[in-house]
Amino acid sequence: MNLKPYSLVRPVVVRTPRPVVLSPNCIAPRLIRNLLDLPTSRLDFHVCPAEKLAEGDPSAPHAQEYPVSRTVPQDERESGRIRMIREAMEKNKHCLLELGVHSVRELIKNEIYPIVIHVEVTEKNVRGLRSLLGKAGQRYSEVLKVCRDAEQALHTLPCSWACVEPHSWSHTEELPKVVRGYIFQEQTRPLWIEEGD
Repeated sequence: MNLKPYSLVRPVVVRTPRPVVLSPNCIAPRLIRNLLDLPTSRLDFHVCPAEKLAEGDPSAPHAQEYPVSRTVPQDERESGRIRMIREAMEKNKHCLLELGVHSVRELIKNEIYPIVIHVEVTEKNVRGLRSLLGKAGQRYSEVLKVCRDAEQALHTLPCSWACVEPHSWSHTEELPKVVRGYIFQEQTRPLWIEEGD
């Protein structure tokens, strides 16, 4: 369990498949696609593409690529995004969200309790993640900095999250299977939420 020390927490048990937020963002989109390529994954997972989710959040990283109508009030756009996530959850599948960790607070405020999984990236395994990186030619030092920043952002979350340790996988073909196992494992555990959030 990864929460701030000495914070008051409460357990939340969710019976329906919870949505999934993967971190760091630099590997999440391709990791989601690799998860969907696993046998039987389409029975367990549904993806909520970034462009559809960005329609409900003009501050989302992809919002500039997918413009939002300015005529729709902010509350309606946000409720549209939350509604889309709830509809995906009602399909009795885990919704793989192409959202960053920055969106977790909003989900929790709307009583949507995501599974947050962080893949720890180190100097030893960063080279093996080359196929999951979105930008070709990115320096490994830049990738490591982005991943460390993502991990720091996780420590500010008001909920527990899981970390995929570097020793739990040896190559990128194995990583989606390991992440899938973590998703199912986290689904069975209570989510710990800080009081007041």
